[in-house]
Amino acid sequence: MRDKIKDFQYFKNMIDISYKSIDRNLLSIKSGDTPEDMIPDWKGYAVQNFINIIKSKYSAGYAIGDLTQDVQNAIELVSESWDGFWRLEYKGRKLHQYGLGAYGSYAMVIISWIFVRYRGGSV
Repeated sequence: MRDKIKDFQYFKNMIDISYKSIDRNLLSIKSGDTPEDMIPDWKGYAVQNFINIIKSKYSAGYAIGDLTQDVQNAIELVSESWDGFWRLEYKGRKLHQYGLGAYGSYAMVIISWIFVRYRGGSV
C-alpha cells in the first residue's frame, strides 16, 4: 500500500466501479446506442475512468507493470476522444492544436510520471 489513509478494499472497489463504467460506455458505443455526436464524450469518460484506475492501482500498491495496459488503453482512447474536441481557434480559424484543460493536463502529468518511474528514472 502506498496510500496510508484508505485501505486496499477501498481502491479495489474504485477500480471495479471504473472498469464497469468503461464497459458500459464502450458497449453503448459498439451497439450503436450512443448518438454519433456523443461518442467523443463517452470515450473521454472512459479515459477519465482509466486514469482513476491507474491512480487507484498505484495508491493500492500494485506493481507499476500492472498499470501498463490501463495506461495504453487510456492513451489509445485519448486521441479518439479528442478528435476535434478542444481544438483551438484563432481569429475564426481552426488550428491543428488542442487545449487539454486542467483535467487533461493533470492526467498527462500522472501518465508521464508513471512511465518515468516504470523505466527506473526519478521525478
